Amino acid sequence: LTLLSLSPPPATVGVESVLICLGFSSGNISIWKITSEDVHSLTSISISDSSVTHCVWVLPQIYLTLGTQKGELVFYSLKDSVIKYRVSCTSGPVTSLCWINELRSVAMASADGCVHIINISSDKTSHNAPILKYFTTQESQRDRFRYVAILKAHRSFVSASAVTHNELITIGWDGLMICWSLSQISFVLQHDVHNKKYPQPLGETPSDIEPTACYKIGPQSCVNALPIGLWSNNNTLLTVFREPDNKIKFIIYS
Repeated sequence: LTLLSLSPPPATVGVESVLICLGFSSGNISIWKITSEDVHSLTSISISDSSVTHCVWVLPQIYLTLGTQKGELVFYSLKDSVIKYRVSCTSGPVTSLCWINELRSVAMASADGCVHIINISSDKTSHNAPILKYFTTQESQRDRFRYVAILKAHRSFVSASAVTHNELITIGWDGLMICWSLSQISFVLQHDVHNKKYPQPLGETPSDIEPTACYKIGPQSCVNALPIGLWSNNNTLLTVFREPDNKIKFIIYS
């Protein structure tokens, strides 16, 4: 077992259930549904021939996005029980996944020091929307997956990421906390929608998005502590560090 993840609480009032995803080194996942009265398996599926490292629930309980040891990003549709999109972003492992609800995008951190942005856009909100009324509902509301940007600033392994109300925050083994403006990423997304400049993976070329801030972080008592976790709650950040003696230290930034 390499992964255990609970879905966010359902938005539907009166529905008391939660989904749980189990990931394995074989590349398989198993999804279970838990209610107050029952626990049962929904599906088991092979995602990759590489170990599943991370997952994030996208558009809660619509897509499950999974990262693998060999740098793949996989969007699995919970509604249709099929893989909707797969892209190889990097040769290294996926180290963190973060859902940016305001931008309908996934931020994927990796061992290559980059953060990759993949957007989910709906045809019904695109610039072709006026003509979509002539198509069926299923066709007109089809989601499009677009590899949009690569953010590069960390000098080594990016270990975790989180979203505040206006920034994407990343931390890495270089001991840095880097802030990225969501408005700048949004500008790139809008540019991509209208110009179709980046319909395919961008390769190794970083995007022209500069960090808005960069901070040195970590416990002062141990300069070799590695950041391994990051959570955001409004303007408060909880970071987790592992010291060389394997002790865990929590530090709150606000």
